[in-house]
Parts: sequence; C-alpha cells; structure tokens
Amino acid sequence: MPKISKEEKEAIKLLPQKELAKIVIDLISKDKSAYNLVYIRYLNGETGVKDIYEDVLSNIETCFYNNYKGHIQSQRDAKMLSACVKELNNFTKISKNKIMEANLLMVILKEALINRRDSFGTYSTAFDNKVAQILRRLLNIITKKIHPDYLIDYQDDVNEYLKIIAKYSYHHIFTYKLPKNI
Repeated sequence: MPKISKEEKEAIKLLPQKELAKIVIDLISKDKSAYNLVYIRYLNGETGVKDIYEDVLSNIETCFYNNYKGHIQSQRDAKMLSACVKELNNFTKISKNKIMEANLLMVILKEALINRRDSFGTYSTAFDNKVAQILRRLLNIITKKIHPDYLIDYQDDVNEYLKIIAKYSYHHIFTYKLPKNI
C-alpha cells in the first residue's frame, strides 16, 4: 500500500463531498475488500460483519468443489486449501474478529482432515504442509488470541484433528512441531 503524505491528506480533506462520494463508489466497485471495509465500518456495522462472514463461508465452501490443477489429488487439495485461506485472509483483514476467524478455520480443517484424508502421506507433501499451517494458525488463535473460555468450544475437535494429522502425516516436519493435544 502506498504511504499517503500530509499534503495528500490535506488535499483529500479539501475535496468536495460529491467528489469524495464518486471516488468511494469507484473504489468499492473495483475492489471487493474495499467494498467489504466500507460495508462493515460505515454502512452496516455489526450485522455487516455477520453478512460478510456468511459470504466468506459460502465462498470457502465453493472452493471445496472447484477443480484445481495438479497431477495428483493431494496437489489439487493443497491448492484448494490455499484458495480457502486466501478467502479467509481477505475477511480477517477487514473484520479483526478472531472468533469468526477460528470458526472459518475449523470449517476448512474439517474439510481437509475428515473429507480429504486420502491426500495425507502421499508423494506430494504440500497438502500436509498446508493442513499443518492452518492447524497451527488455529491453535495460535484459540490459545493466545481469544478468551480462554472459548477453548472449551474448540478443544475436542482440535484434539481430534491433532490425532488425525499425527497418524496420517507422521513423516512431515511440521507435524512434529504441533502439540499432541491442547
């Protein structure tokens, strides 16, 4: 992102309201994250975050069924996880809501660890690596970023996911760095 100088800030403040409205409309019509930012902060407040969350959840679930390029299934699944994380990152830049982020990570991990278990331990370790990164990110959020009372909500599922990844991806270096349970 470009850094805005003081002179540029002053020039923007002097623009008439009609020009500012035109600029905002142009920006949000071209950039989805800018639209989401304006929608959440200025147009719809708290219900806007929930609306964007539902939209991102739908986009992530759509990623599960898209066709990705790759020679073997685990490569395609790794690309699917990358697409899901990209959607999630766009949401977290705007919302800063760690509980919703943790919920979206749980959806992604459930798809990866329950429905795509055959992709573990294959020739390509990209899938194993992506799952371990996502699980590490979830562990960081639920143990350090949100209130400890929420840990109870995630503990059983996360412990199950840790067991699955330890069982099927035992050869991967990131698996050794993950705890056995929380």
